[in-house]
Amino acid sequence: MNHTEKDIELIEKYFEDDLSEFDTQTFQRRVQADEEFRALVEQEKYIVGAIRMQGLKDELDSLKRMEALLKDPEIKIAQPIDRRWYILAAAMIALLIVARIAFTPTVTTENLYEDNYRPYPNVFEPTVRSQSRTDERTEAFLEYEKGNYGKAARLFRVQLEKENNDGILLLLGNCNLMQGNTNEAITNFSQLLDQSPELSIQAKWFLSMAHLKNGDKARAMPLLHELSTTDGSYADKAQAMIKELTP
Repeated sequence: MNHTEKDIELIEKYFEDDLSEFDTQTFQRRVQADEEFRALVEQEKYIVGAIRMQGLKDELDSLKRMEALLKDPEIKIAQPIDRRWYILAAAMIALLIVARIAFTPTVTTENLYEDNYRPYPNVFEPTVRSQSRTDERTEAFLEYEKGNYGKAARLFRVQLEKENNDGILLLLGNCNLMQGNTNEAITNFSQLLDQSPELSIQAKWFLSMAHLKNGDKARAMPLLHELSTTDGSYADKAQAMIKELTP
């Protein structure tokens, strides 16, 4: 397949965030399916980055030339107000450049995790807090709803030894994430993804969250790409996170 100028123009629009939501989804699906197109996207990504850096360098060079002119004794300033204007202009350019460098946010996987992770609600066996706890199963869900994730995790493990329950496995993974047991959470969500087509979207989302918490962008990105092409509630979030993680 020969990529045309139209492909390059499409890629540039993607990096400039100038595509519609539908076109963006179509683009991302093509990236996943077409290896040659994906390679072209990677190539263009570095080219676009280089162009942006060159633009910043040109601004710096322009500022240096302006400063050199102001210091040149051969240059006569006709009126004092002109000199002040040039000095002010140079100062403004310098301020804009410094602000661009200093205030460009650095997105990390930990930042994205903290901004996007929320524990999954107990939609499987909602409890009434005033009810008497008659068994460990009910107590496990009640402790989860109260935010006592350590105790809930212990009780959920007991339940999973008795039966393989997808909902309990999902909530156990969330308990482990909330306690910082990230690798155990990854094991929980990976198992859920393997065994539960009904909860596969949730499994992919929370598995991607666990990988982000671990600082593992390489494992999180494929999951986010899969989620971005779904019709589920996580699609928009996944698309936004992909943009944040793409240089």
